[in-house]
Amino acid sequence: MAVIDTSGSVPPEALTQIADELDEMRRWHEIHVVECDAKIHAVYRLTRRLPRVHGRGGTDLRPPFAAGVLAKVRPDVVVYFTDGEGPAPERAPGVPVLWCLTRGGSKPTGWGRALTLPS
Repeated sequence: MAVIDTSGSVPPEALTQIADELDEMRRWHEIHVVECDAKIHAVYRLTRRLPRVHGRGGTDLRPPFAAGVLAKVRPDVVVYFTDGEGPAPERAPGVPVLWCLTRGGSKPTGWGRALTLPS
């Protein structure tokens, strides 16, 4: 499951970079995308290049980790593309999480692994 932080704090050029990363990932893996700013705007299987995303409001990193979302998608791993600016769940979900941070972003919680997208 790839979560895209679509809040206004994530610059458009970062969204383009995220689309490039997802384009490569979908060549090798089945990817379900969750678009979320302060709420979830879309959940879908990625079958082509990432379309225009929805949101651009405030940030809440918690909705994609809701039990209902995880039960629906049933991910093996969650890859969360974000700047890390916003509230995150206090507890780790029962699935590995990789925080893919935009340039200047910071890991929003003590759990999960983090990397910074290349410039």
